[in-house]
Amino acid sequence: ARFLWGVGAAGARVIALSIVRDQFEGEAMAKMMSFIMAIFIMVPVVAPAIGAAIIAVAPWRALFWFVAVFAGGVALWARRLPETLKPEDRLELSFRRILDAGKAVVSQRTTVGFTIAAACTTGALLVWLSLAELVVGDVYGRLEDFPIFFGGMAAITGGVMIVNSRLIDRVGLHRLVAIVTKTYVVAAGFFVLIVVLYDGVPPFGLLFVLLSVVFGHYGLIIPNFTSIAMQPLGHIAGTASSVIGATSTFLGVVLAALITAQFDDTVFPVAMAFFGLGVIALIASSWGERHWQG
Repeated sequence: ARFLWGVGAAGARVIALSIVRDQFEGEAMAKMMSFIMAIFIMVPVVAPAIGAAIIAVAPWRALFWFVAVFAGGVALWARRLPETLKPEDRLELSFRRILDAGKAVVSQRTTVGFTIAAACTTGALLVWLSLAELVVGDVYGRLEDFPIFFGGMAAITGGVMIVNSRLIDRVGLHRLVAIVTKTYVVAAGFFVLIVVLYDGVPPFGLLFVLLSVVFGHYGLIIPNFTSIAMQPLGHIAGTASSVIGATSTFLGVVLAALITAQFDDTVFPVAMAFFGLGVIALIASSWGERHWQG
């Protein structure tokens, strides 16, 4: 059941990205993705409250009924959407055609570079998601503050994503990404330095400030990496969305698993994940940018 649930959720993610790419390109796509991702990021803040409200008035099984009804509503709403893919770009549903489209995706060096960069940022994010409760609860003994702490990070990221569209208008997509990726690495490096100076456990308030800066950068990185990766592939947006999403998520999960295994009851693995994977993301995105022909 969980597997089928995951397949359904993955389908919605791929379709959403494909529709946006069919309708928008470059900076316009990045601005639209910023709005969509801002809503997505805010879900972890709102969803627990909705779940708690349902359990307060109904048995726990009602959660699954709620999800089923919600999914049905999404399916009905999706029927209102017109087809966005141009007739000349539609592919026959066959393994051979899908494989050819997949080869076209990996042949684009810009796409490969920014997909690797997205995988690194996803991996660092998953490290934090995996260790956040342990850090706040076990390392700092402040588990009661975890919902506010976790929700605050999501709110900061979502808020910056909304600002992202205005920054793109002023600076330009590719220039903004180049600047923000560099400042992100500097901020993550400073995070590591502070953690080392405090023997792995900086003051709780300082940790919140450091993570706020890091996640503020994520608000400018996540939608823009994906938008640039999709830029050369408008004619096969669906396949490209699938390959980019699956690759960045799979690599991110593998990287996160390797790093979370090193948890030592300090914040050091989290800080090193943001910094180390940030450096790789900077190298990969710079390589992809050099091969951009826009």
